[in-house]
Amino acid sequence: MQKIGQLQTESEARNRGLMQQGWETQARLNGLYTADKRDWNAIRTASRALFDLQRQQMDAMLDMQQKIDGLLTDSQRQEMARAWRGYGWMGAN
Repeated sequence: MQKIGQLQTESEARNRGLMQQGWETQARLNGLYTADKRDWNAIRTASRALFDLQRQQMDAMLDMQQKIDGLLTDSQRQEMARAWRGYGWMGAN
């Protein structure tokens, strides 16, 4: 499990920059929306930039999960899948 912790720490470090960029892009987008005269092209551009950052974060999360999955035994993967079922729609098991 030490390797999993290390993967999570490395992932958090990589994603910190993406998160910061996301906050800055969201703030810029908020400013564009609240401007007296909205620049719709700038709003579209900022929205695309924000979506791209979110996609990068999702890709990084999936990459980390795939690496973790590779470290687990079959029984550990099954146990993890059972644990996650409880977090589905309305916490249904």
